[in-house]
Formats: sequence, structure tokens, C-alpha cells
Amino acid sequence: MAALLNRLVAESCKSQYPEADPGVLFEAQKQLEKMIVDEVRREEAARIDRKAKILGEKRRFEQGMQELKVILVQCFLLAFLVGLLVNHVYDAVKINLYSSDVSLIIIGSLVLSGLCIVVALWMVSSRIMELYEMMMRDKGGDEVSHQ
Repeated sequence: MAALLNRLVAESCKSQYPEADPGVLFEAQKQLEKMIVDEVRREEAARIDRKAKILGEKRRFEQGMQELKVILVQCFLLAFLVGLLVNHVYDAVKINLYSSDVSLIIIGSLVLSGLCIVVALWMVSSRIMELYEMMMRDKGGDEVSHQ
């Protein structure tokens, strides 16, 4: 492209300044060439910037969708366990009203309560770890860009 640009610039300058001396003609060619190259650079930079923004938005959307899937699975699991716990407690109340053997129901309720607590803590800790990893990744990226 450089040879084609040089030839086109030289022809353009010769046609605009047919009687100019070679030094002035050379300077005009260099100025015209610099203007063209600068304009092409600006246009390419703008095009690359637009593409980068589009790719960034797409990546954020994909990450958001992945995050939504994880949250839905976690919430379903926790809701299922809480539902089992509520059903178990209801059975404990029902049996307590009609009979005296509630030890298995109480043990089951304690186990389900423990499972609910473990799942809730797991959900919270996974979010905290994701946040920590994101902060470390951003911090690492900042250090690389400053060097």
C-alpha cells in the first residue's frame, strides 16, 4: 500500500503544482501523505474501538446469562430444601398432636435445617469467592497495564 500511496500522492502533487521546484513538491507530497495516513489511522482506531465495545458488551451479556443460570440452580436447590424442611416440620406438628413418637421427625428436621444452612452458606461463600477472584483479576490487570 505504501508504494501505491506514494505514487498517488506524487501524481496528485505534480498535477496541482506542475511548475513547483522539486524541494517544495517533495514537502507537499510528504504533508499530503502524512494527512492521509493520519486520517486512515483515526478511522481505523474508531472502527477498532467500536468493535471492542461490541465485543465487551457481548462478553458481559454472556457472563450475565451464565450468572443467571447459576443463581437459578442455587435458588431452586435452596427452595427445594426449605420446602422439604417445612413439610417435615408440618409432619412433626401433626404427629405431635396425634401421637407421642416425634424423635425421627425432629432428627429429620434438624438434618434438613443443617442442609439448608450449608447450602445457604455455600451460596454466599461462592459469591464472595467470585467477587474476590474478580477483584484480584482486575488488580492483576491494572498492574500489567501500568508496567
